[in-house]
Amino acid sequence: EPTSGLDVLVARALLEAINSLRTQGKSIIFSTHIMREVEKLCDRIAIIHKGQILAMGTREELAEEHQQPDMEELFFDLIKEFETKQKELNQKV
Repeated sequence: EPTSGLDVLVARALLEAINSLRTQGKSIIFSTHIMREVEKLCDRIAIIHKGQILAMGTREELAEEHQQPDMEELFFDLIKEFETKQKELNQKV
């Protein structure tokens, strides 16, 4: 969480610096649970839970594929779906 615990002004400066690198064509691996930051900064998104990639693509691709334009809701939907499948698998064993 790059901005976790930072003063709001420092957090904004950090995000602006990251965005500047992005616009220069630099590749950045940005790990966060703050979907608002993801939406602003990331060209491609991977939603990972318990070491598993649940979804990956551009914001537009993910929204279309999962019929959910809100990235935070998509994140929660995918986690819930994963956990439900895991629970079902565990009950079969």
